[in-house]
Amino acid sequence: MILLSGLLFLLWGEAARCLEEFTFDGDIRQFAVATNTVYVATEEKLYQLNHDLTLVQSLTQRGVLKTGQQAEDTQFLRVSETDQWNSTFSVNILLPFVENGSLICCGVTDDCGYCELLDLEDITNVRYREHIQVGSPWRSSASVSFLVNVETLSRNETYILAATEQQEDKSTETSCSPGTDAVILHNTNNNQRGLIFSSVGKDIHVAIKREDNVEFIDGFQIDSTIYLFSNLPSKDKSNKVRLIWLEGKESKGKTLKSLRGATLSLSDGGKGSRLLASSVVPGGPPVLWSGVFNVDGGQSNTELVVFDISPDLTGDIDVDPDFCRITCAYRSKPTPKTLEQKVVLLRQKYMTSVLAVRQKAWMVFFIGTSDGKLIKLAVDKNYHTACPRVLYRANEDRQVFPKIHLDQVDLKHVYVPFQNEMKRVPVSRCSTYATLQDCWSAQDPYCVWCGSKRSCTFGDDCRDSDWVSIPDESHQKMVSYKVAQDRLGQITLNIQTHLTVGQEALSNFACQFATSSGQCLPNDGKPKISSITPSVVSFYGRNHAVLSGYNLSDVSRVRIQADVDCTPRESPVWNNKGVNLTFHIPRADTKGVVKVCVVLPDGSCHGNAKFTYQSSPSCTDITPSSSWISGKRKITLIGSHLEFVEGVIHSHALQDVRPPRNNNYQWQRKITAEMKL
Repeated sequence: MILLSGLLFLLWGEAARCLEEFTFDGDIRQFAVATNTVYVATEEKLYQLNHDLTLVQSLTQRGVLKTGQQAEDTQFLRVSETDQWNSTFSVNILLPFVENGSLICCGVTDDCGYCELLDLEDITNVRYREHIQVGSPWRSSASVSFLVNVETLSRNETYILAATEQQEDKSTETSCSPGTDAVILHNTNNNQRGLIFSSVGKDIHVAIKREDNVEFIDGFQIDSTIYLFSNLPSKDKSNKVRLIWLEGKESKGKTLKSLRGATLSLSDGGKGSRLLASSVVPGGPPVLWSGVFNVDGGQSNTELVVFDISPDLTGDIDVDPDFCRITCAYRSKPTPKTLEQKVVLLRQKYMTSVLAVRQKAWMVFFIGTSDGKLIKLAVDKNYHTACPRVLYRANEDRQVFPKIHLDQVDLKHVYVPFQNEMKRVPVSRCSTYATLQDCWSAQDPYCVWCGSKRSCTFGDDCRDSDWVSIPDESHQKMVSYKVAQDRLGQITLNIQTHLTVGQEALSNFACQFATSSGQCLPNDGKPKISSITPSVVSFYGRNHAVLSGYNLSDVSRVRIQADVDCTPRESPVWNNKGVNLTFHIPRADTKGVVKVCVVLPDGSCHGNAKFTYQSSPSCTDITPSSSWISGKRKITLIGSHLEFVEGVIHSHALQDVRPPRNNNYQWQRKITAEMKL
């Protein structure tokens, strides 16, 4: 049941799973993770949380701008939440600098750019502040920032790489000058030339320019190579996805001058494809990288694609046709190298974010969606995928933030940010697999069957060597066999187990052979399905659904198969009259159309019908919001997906109230019921 505004919606489902979570005062703008701490910036607050999402402290982003005689004399001074304020510090850059014990915060106030250096352990301790533009001048933009190391002759220097969106139609949205600098390196301390936050190099201000539109999506550094990903939209609605390589060596100027690039190409040509999110796959070489692409120019059809982005540092530097260090207008435009996709791992609607990790020999991808799901996909070294599994699903269609981070303390949770809240979700549900076969069939590299506990657990929770887990490669069966006959007629049965086992478990393995007999059941006519009522249900499923057709007398189960489910689910039937039967539609983790067939005693499945899972109901308003004490007043609930509501409970009186059957739910947004006492 779901409690909404004093009312209980009657839904077929189960109680919500207990997750560590935190709800913020305002929408999330940026978040970052450093060792055992999570930092979150909203529009009006900055939060410091423990790794389990318990609050350490928060810092208001409201303040007063005090101007001086010179522009550099302007000060942003925080005030308490009850005091008058005239400006807000909107954070666009949030970078934990662990080696320096500081948190770098840069963004905009009502007087353009502003940066602070905060204590990493105590964000209320402001070490340094300055009105300077670092990164985007807009409160909302497709821009990227991260820390990079540059190997100089004497030592390594750490800089802020700020890659700023360039859009012609955005230049009028701010009083701050956006400039044409697309990529800039800024100082992180006062010992560097030009002092902290300066972009000055050994000689002059240095930057990479882009004289047309660009949206930056992601960036990172591996060893000395810097990787930067962007979309280059054009006026004809086509799009190029570009990768920039830089070498972090010698100085700011030399690093930016080392510019080389490539174009990422999908198998369909990818002219309308846009990069939405990305994550590098740990390990290597080669350098494997995963990207979520929108492939149809719209917002729904998305693919998770893997590329080998190992840098090619053999070509000429600073000759890219789309980016340059000084002016791009009159230079020659050679065609950059093209990188072809390695494999498409998943085609799934509404993907918005991805995090890639390594677990043993497997790659594991955590994928966020715009309708509030977190999906896990395990992939072996040959790019064979296990069954995608939904780890979490929000009650409402809320988009997952473009970035997902791993908890660095236990490596067993991921941080999943939504609009104004964050969930700490376990990377696996090992304990839900009750048997060795179930544990193995899950094809989850995090899980082992622990012999001493006789349960499925995380690998490091099984303290001894009596454990069994999946092998390094994906297999559909735990045991496979092959029968071979040699030229003398001798038959050999080769049996192979597809397992990884601990030393103690190895000594406990044995094979047993048995014979069994079966029987054949007559089937005079194949079952056919004509309809399922209802044909649209919420995530929570529906009891007492009716399947109609003919030749249904021998049907014992209804099989339900979704696109993201490798293992179909089955529901028993009752009240079977040969032309219709009753069954329960189980709850689901994903929206969309599922296929249905009916199962006979011999295991064969017949018929081809469909029904649709939609989001669960939600209530946004009640009209009127009060009633007389005698009751019997008609109350209208306003919300979404109310067509799935079976009834309403008035929580004060705990009485079941049924809505009128002829109400048609008024465009699925309103429902009227008479409240009783």
